[in-house]
Amino acid sequence: ITNPNGLTTSDVTYGTLTEGVSLEYELHLTQDGNTIVATIDNVGENASTDSGSNSDSNSSNSSSSSSSAARPTAISYMFMQSPISGKDIVNRATDHLIQDFDFDDIEPIESQKANDFFFGSGGGNLRTKTGKGSIMRSKTTNQDLGYAFTIKNSAGKLIIAPVIEYSHSNYHSYLNSGASGSGSAKYFGGGVIARQINNNGFYYEGSLRGGRNEFDFGTSSTPNRQHVSYKTHTPVFAGHVRIGKLQRLDKNNILHLYGIYAYTRQNGMSAHLSSGETYQFDAIDGNRFRTGYKLTSKISPISYIYTGMAYQFDTNPDTNARVGGNKMPSAGEKGSSGMLEIGWQIKPLKTNPWMVDINTTGWIGQQKGITAMARLKKSF
Repeated sequence: ITNPNGLTTSDVTYGTLTEGVSLEYELHLTQDGNTIVATIDNVGENASTDSGSNSDSNSSNSSSSSSSAARPTAISYMFMQSPISGKDIVNRATDHLIQDFDFDDIEPIESQKANDFFFGSGGGNLRTKTGKGSIMRSKTTNQDLGYAFTIKNSAGKLIIAPVIEYSHSNYHSYLNSGASGSGSAKYFGGGVIARQINNNGFYYEGSLRGGRNEFDFGTSSTPNRQHVSYKTHTPVFAGHVRIGKLQRLDKNNILHLYGIYAYTRQNGMSAHLSSGETYQFDAIDGNRFRTGYKLTSKISPISYIYTGMAYQFDTNPDTNARVGGNKMPSAGEKGSSGMLEIGWQIKPLKTNPWMVDINTTGWIGQQKGITAMARLKKSF
């Protein structure tokens, strides 16, 4: 800055420059006569050039350093919530499908059934810790629809079902700095799930599914009250394996023991913020392990209740992103959760082939809140 009439820094030798809402640069001010010079030190070839920064200044210093002087702002951490919300709704869809595919909890283990149409609808309100003091609250709905084919074999029977799925989530993110934002995520997908049930009660189950996640995010409270939003989408894949044992304790009670491993992969994606920056989100590979039990008890000729408990451990890696060459703060979900479920079922009969199941589940720990679902099954 030059002014022939004179300038003064008033003894100010330091300042900051904000690029969009994501990056801050340290400025060192010096005065030479009627000129003030603000210098950004160590701006290298990895500094952002596609989000509004001065590309000439960046290139002139690229030979002196390979690192960027930019540092992420506090609010940039909020933009990492969308990839997490996308992975979460696919996780909820996996949990929903597993619950909806529990065909034999209320029937004799040795029973043989015809083909089955099944439909499940549910939702939940969950609070999830995403690290560094941030919290994400989400309200999610899930639906799935499938048709199960039963194939008898020497060991028992094999049930195979093609399925289609839809999930939707509205979520809110909160940072310790006071910034907040909200958004929505949608999942459209489908695939196949199969279970081999042996005559002795042991079973083996797995699923493979794929689809697309769509995101719409916007800040609602920022330090400078600037509203920032973006929309993006990406492919997603998921699957699980489950091993369990259905053990009849007596004529009125069945004990169900199980272990589950669930995997979710959300591909990387690009999101262009309304403030000018472009975020390049890395792919996410989510891993969850769960072990638990469920006890189903007969209370009338057609009515059953069940209760269950489980422990879940999430080993999900952090979500990472870059703006230009600048790495943004990572966010993730790691930790343990516990769940307690209770449900009521109406058993299908020859004269009435419909089965009804209503379930409520409470969560504590890394994942906290309540989920619920209702499912219908009709035998053919």
